[in-house]
Amino acid sequence: MSDIQISVVMGVRNEADYIGDLLGDILAQNLPRDQFELIIADGESDDGTDEIIAQWIASHPDIQATLMPNPKRWQYPGVNMCIRQARGRAILVLDGHARIPSNFLSNNLAALESTGAGVVGGFWHTQGADSIWGKAIEGALSSWFGVGSARFRIAGRPGPVDVVPYGCFRREVFERVGLYREELGSNADLDIFQRVHEAGFMVYLDRNIRATYFARPNLRSLARQMFRNGRWFVAHLKATRPRHLAPLIFLLSLIGLPLLSLAWPPLIWAWVAMIGTYLAIAATTATRIATNMRSLASGTVAALVFPVMHISYGLGWLVGFVSPDVWRARRPSYKLPPQLNDTSAMSRLPP
Repeated sequence: MSDIQISVVMGVRNEADYIGDLLGDILAQNLPRDQFELIIADGESDDGTDEIIAQWIASHPDIQATLMPNPKRWQYPGVNMCIRQARGRAILVLDGHARIPSNFLSNNLAALESTGAGVVGGFWHTQGADSIWGKAIEGALSSWFGVGSARFRIAGRPGPVDVVPYGCFRREVFERVGLYREELGSNADLDIFQRVHEAGFMVYLDRNIRATYFARPNLRSLARQMFRNGRWFVAHLKATRPRHLAPLIFLLSLIGLPLLSLAWPPLIWAWVAMIGTYLAIAATTATRIATNMRSLASGTVAALVFPVMHISYGLGWLVGFVSPDVWRARRPSYKLPPQLNDTSAMSRLPP
């Protein structure tokens, strides 16, 4: 049995702006270096990410670290490659768009021990770009109105939850439920957490686990992200929660009520009431953001971020219903996810 307590695995692509700081955070962990390992799959980055990682590994021979190529480029095939190589009793799935404190690995291990959960995770601090738009996006992604009841985003109460970010899995969880479904272009984490719950494992949000997530820097990139996330929900409807459906319902109401009012005119007042309520909540939340950030400009801009987020997400849902690749991912042939002990599709690393 390996003495590795925890394996940190990452599937990355084009993270040159962030990966150096994250590797520094790995180096600063308070866990003894012979008790953890780092395995990274790079998806053919063209911004020098792989070179940064390779140089860091060469400069720190005391860290058990491995870099491997991911010819499929997508994150989830890369993560699966790393998990298959992992030797740890616990496997922590990180990404290159984050920062972690020095107690991150040790706190994850402590939470697994104290809770008995199959997967543990913690709270996200969303960090926006250093601009008016960036701070507005940060505030929107940290608010109930922006992202719903996701407790890890809005600093909710700790305890059993449906999902956690940067989950730390007991190895036996992957042995039981399989790995990430690689055909999903987004939200494969929600799919695997659904399988985790169905297998009877608890997912626990721990107050002592904290990480920083870097939000998209501008409105255009945020809209693309929201659209992509909404589009791929159609591929795994079992993992859907009410907060995931809210933007779709809002968009359908936004379009449908005026059309239906042509047949029954009083419905237009329902549409007016919905818009008025939405704007009132958006304004109230934006005011809170402005107060917390001490920036009237960021609060004002946040009121514009909300409809872009919600409409993009809802449009993604609508497009997902007519996207062939999304529906292919729902086929019965994809019901069995990749397995931990299946190494036929990958080359083995030397000992």
